[in-house]
Amino acid sequence: MMEFVAASCPDLNRLSVQQCTGLATPFLQPFSQHKLKSLDTLGVSWIHDSDILSLPLSYLKHLNLAESNITDISLVHLARHSQLQYLNLSWCEEVTDIGLSTVVLASAPSLQSLMIRQCNLGYRTLKALSSCHNLIHLDISTNVDISDEVWYPLALSLPHLRELDASWVFGMTDSKLSLLLHHCHELRRLVIDGHKQITIEVFRRLLSSLPDGSIVRSAQYAPRLQFVSLQYCNDIEDDELLDIVQASKGSLIVKNYYGDDIEYSHDPPRYGYKDTPLSEDS
Repeated sequence: MMEFVAASCPDLNRLSVQQCTGLATPFLQPFSQHKLKSLDTLGVSWIHDSDILSLPLSYLKHLNLAESNITDISLVHLARHSQLQYLNLSWCEEVTDIGLSTVVLASAPSLQSLMIRQCNLGYRTLKALSSCHNLIHLDISTNVDISDEVWYPLALSLPHLRELDASWVFGMTDSKLSLLLHHCHELRRLVIDGHKQITIEVFRRLLSSLPDGSIVRSAQYAPRLQFVSLQYCNDIEDDELLDIVQASKGSLIVKNYYGDDIEYSHDPPRYGYKDTPLSEDS
C-alpha cells in the first residue's frame, strides 16, 4: 500500500500514519526519494533506526516519533541532516541523554516545540535546552532531577515559551518556579503535576494590589498565564487557589489536586495580596 502511495504522490511532502498499527516495516522506505517536510508516526511502535536512516532529512521540519523504538543512532542522524522546528520523542524509551542532547543542540536555533515526556533525559539535555531560545512548547515531564545549575540558565533562556509541562520532575521548588514565571512573560499554560514542595506563595505573586485597594493581575509576573494544573501537589489547598482564581477575575483556570477546576464566581475574593519580591536565590 505504501509503495502505491509513494508512486502516486511524487510531490508528497507531508506524511502521517498516526496509529496505523497494521503497517509492516520498513514502510517508510518507498518515500526515500520524497522531500518530506513533516512526518508523524505516533503510535507505530515498531519503527526502528533503519526506517529513519532510509529517509532524506534535509527538508524535514516537523517530526513526531512518539512511542517508537528508535535509539540514539536515529537522533545523531537527525542532528547531522536536519534543522527541526517540531520534535516529539515522548515515550521513546531506548534513547539516552546523549542522543537527546545531540539532536536538541543541532536544532536549537529553529526548534519551537519539543516533547520528550518520559524519556531518559538528564543533565546534558537540560543544559542543551538553554540554547533553544525560540522554544514555544516544552514537555519534560519525567523523573529527572532539575538542579539549580541547569534550571536557572534554562528559566532565563526561554523568552517565547507559551506552554510548559514539567510534571513529576525532581527538585522543583517555589524559588525555581518563581524564577521561570518572572522571566517567561509569554507563558500561557503551565502543568506541574506531582510536585510536593510547591506552595501557594508562588501563585500569590500573580496578583498585585493597587493604591485604591483593588486587586489585579501582575503586569510583571506571568502576566499572560491562563491555565495551571496542580494535580497531586500536596501543599496547596483549594481555598487558597480559589482566592487566586477569584482575584484573577476569570483570566486564570486552575486544576486542583484531584484534577477538578477551581471555578471563578462573581463573589469578591476573601483576601487581598500584594506583589511578593523574588527571594535572593531566585
